[in-house]
Amino acid sequence: MRIALAVLVAIILSCVAVIVVRVTIEVPSVAVCSRARSAPDIEVSSTRIGGYFEQRRVGPCVLYTHKSRGVSTD
Repeated sequence: MRIALAVLVAIILSCVAVIVVRVTIEVPSVAVCSRARSAPDIEVSSTRIGGYFEQRRVGPCVLYTHKSRGVSTD
């Protein structure tokens, strides 16, 4: 009985941890890495209304994270 309870608690805590990590960490949608000295010529566009990509450089790579603005209902 104790082992079943321990397994159940471990499963619940794992699910909570996955949800917390998913909400707090933004995973980039696109990663572009180049070994050349010049940056690659790349254009990234969103198909969502009000969507855009935020660019962040990490070492020789450029990470693009998809964001979206709220759509006004005027």
